[in-house]
Amino acid sequence: MSRTKPAEVEIETPAIVTPAHTQDRELTTVAGGPRGWRKLSPLQVAHQKNQLAGGNPNYHAHQRYEAAMIYTAYFDTAQPNLPSSSDFDRVRGAGNGLPLSQAYCNATQALIAIESHLGRADRTIVRKVCGEGETLANAVRLACGPDFAKATLARFREALDALIEAEEAARRKPRVMNMRVLP
Repeated sequence: MSRTKPAEVEIETPAIVTPAHTQDRELTTVAGGPRGWRKLSPLQVAHQKNQLAGGNPNYHAHQRYEAAMIYTAYFDTAQPNLPSSSDFDRVRGAGNGLPLSQAYCNATQALIAIESHLGRADRTIVRKVCGEGETLANAVRLACGPDFAKATLARFREALDALIEAEEAARRKPRVMNMRVLP
């Protein structure tokens, strides 16, 4: 019995291709094979456009991006997309091989420790962009009002600089006052 060659798969594009879409996912292991689409987060778009560079000379774009990705990982673990209760028996764990509740608690405690070292506006900007996927302009407008309409990138870089400092401070000395994470 001879094997038949698999048919060519036509790659569809997203319904509306935006600047946040990129066609860089490998769909096969064959060199030069078809590539799939994915949508970048506002943070990834800013990093790809090198908009995280500049500002405070103590920090560079890669440090800002890494700090934001660490926050994003904690946020995603602390805000899990759980199935309905009928499918709950299929959930085995979340990240690092820990049980779901332990990974959730660790991430929540890390977020509380980090956010306790951030100011209100910086915390809002970081949470909206890195956690919730809000655009830079909307996050800065929500946190600071319309005054920063012409300085959105500068204000976002300042928030990421504060995030770097907050993550370092949380590692050294967690400052969680009057907040308790329930097990």
